[in-house]
Amino acid sequence: MFETLPFRLETAFDPQSLQAYALHPLQVESALVYLQSRLRWFAPESSDYIYCLTQRALLRQLQQDFTGAIQDFVLLIQHWENQNTPEAPQRLLSNRLRLANTYHLAEDFVRSNPAFETLLEESAHWQREQQDTYLHFLWQHAGKNAYAQGRWSEAAEFFQKALAKREQLKDLDLIASSRLALQQALNKSAAS
Repeated sequence: MFETLPFRLETAFDPQSLQAYALHPLQVESALVYLQSRLRWFAPESSDYIYCLTQRALLRQLQQDFTGAIQDFVLLIQHWENQNTPEAPQRLLSNRLRLANTYHLAEDFVRSNPAFETLLEESAHWQREQQDTYLHFLWQHAGKNAYAQGRWSEAAEFFQKALAKREQLKDLDLIASSRLALQQALNKSAAS
């Protein structure tokens, strides 16, 4: 199995845009170069290749190379759609969420809005494990998508749902993220 990235990648959170950003962009660039070199080593369907492709997609997103991240997430979705393994449904769902989020980050709301709408509709039929793992992420990112478009009340509703679920999970970092996002949305809503 492929080793983890030999880079220390630190991020911070912008409370105004509700987005993460790299504290050391050159580290992200170095990690991308490293991953690109490793991708050449592995067969395209191997687990090592898929791992590297996933990491590259996430780093491209962080670097704001949204076109590259979208291409990678589409490849990952195609890969997991064609797998018949126990992990495939989870991996497929996580990459569909990441793709919707990347559309939002790219401010491509023509694609992010229907992507989130579809995921929200489908979430009623998710298995319990998928709901426990992904539903709060879906609500949080659907909220960020609404927030980025100035739909403050809608964003606040999503952030409230995400917060309630995250409080059940007792994940302090995620709780703090949802509380901050909820407060920002409520503040914007009150000011408008």
